[in-house]
Amino acid sequence: MRCSLFILSCIRLLFLLTVDPHLLALIAEHNGAAAAASFFVHMMTFAVGVFHCIPHVRNPSIVEQRLIWSDCEKRNTRRGAFRRAVRMEKHSFDKLVESIRSDLVVDKTMAKSRGGPIVPELCVFCAIRHVAGGSRLDTIDICGTSVPSFCRVLWRTARAINRCPDLDLKWPKEDSDVFAAAAALVTVGTNSTVNNCVGVVDGCLLRISTPRKSEAKNVRSFFSGHCECHGANVQAAADHHSRFAHVAMAAPGATGDRDAVKAASLCNLIEGLPCGRCVTGDPACDASEHVVPVCDGADRLNAKHDDFDFCASQLRIRIEMAFGMMQNKWATPQRPVTCRLKNVSLVVQVTGRLHDCCIAERIAEHGNDAETAAMERMCLACRQSHVMETATRLFLVTMCIDLQRTLFCVNAWPTESTKGDLSIPKPMRQTGDC
Repeated sequence: MRCSLFILSCIRLLFLLTVDPHLLALIAEHNGAAAAASFFVHMMTFAVGVFHCIPHVRNPSIVEQRLIWSDCEKRNTRRGAFRRAVRMEKHSFDKLVESIRSDLVVDKTMAKSRGGPIVPELCVFCAIRHVAGGSRLDTIDICGTSVPSFCRVLWRTARAINRCPDLDLKWPKEDSDVFAAAAALVTVGTNSTVNNCVGVVDGCLLRISTPRKSEAKNVRSFFSGHCECHGANVQAAADHHSRFAHVAMAAPGATGDRDAVKAASLCNLIEGLPCGRCVTGDPACDASEHVVPVCDGADRLNAKHDDFDFCASQLRIRIEMAFGMMQNKWATPQRPVTCRLKNVSLVVQVTGRLHDCCIAERIAEHGNDAETAAMERMCLACRQSHVMETATRLFLVTMCIDLQRTLFCVNAWPTESTKGDLSIPKPMRQTGDC
């Protein structure tokens, strides 16, 4: 077929060159320029004809069998691997799917020609497996989707999770919410010392791939010299359950926490707190009416500042626990994020909301008994450590005093050369050095 079309195009070209009266008249009149122009037009026509005659080779359409979700669900539940695969229990997964189902439903009629529709359960499964660290190739092979369909489903599910009101990050704005947040953090500290703190803030570096010059005006601003990698500065706030009350990409990786907090929307939320309420941060934060950083450097030598650091650190550990649990459960902080720079903030938001969803489901299922028992064990261990430290100090001071008294008695005892000398040497100064 291809050869016959090519032969027909060649015959057409020869016919035009030999029989065309216009071209023959131009040759007879010795008008070379016009004849060359006409010949060029015939050659272009020939080239276009040959191009259309040659069939374009295209990859055949592949219709793959979609994963039957009901069978996959039963199989993983029977194996006991469902929670490990999606990082949550089955009823929590079903609740998450129902909350965003309306944004993931597609037209079944239009999807019949491509292997059937990708159901909402499969969309959420793909998104969770990707955020949890699963290989994209393995997920595509399991779910029976193409690479473009997987990417389309992934970002559509991520946007649906961010738009879902049931998964919103809950920053205390009303007076009742602020009072409840402060009362909850009181139970974390020792002896309810800090009673006006509504949250704890901190930042971390999220590793990303080197951004393109078309995406970032200053690519070098995303390189952190301290961590020796490209990344984005993420600022977050947590409550007493280590849930994120706020998390967002604040600035490029080279930006310090002091400047990143001011550039993020978290700064406006903190300044909007009622009078007398505050958040606790690390020494990188600037002290203000609503931000109380822990003491650092020479300030820690002051006994009062050291006592405050002890109480504030019991609250600040909550944001460290939040980052640790997020890194342990989700793979976003474990390896560089390789998506486009404009989607990094979306990945951060999705990871934070899934983190809060898992903690909320755990609290709803088991209550606060496990956490309360853990906190009581931690407080008991702190008290025992403090008692042991105090007893050790008293023992060392007592030994030093006894040693000084012994040395005094030895030096004061008269010898053969000092029997006539009744002077008594001055006692040694009682200090803590021994």
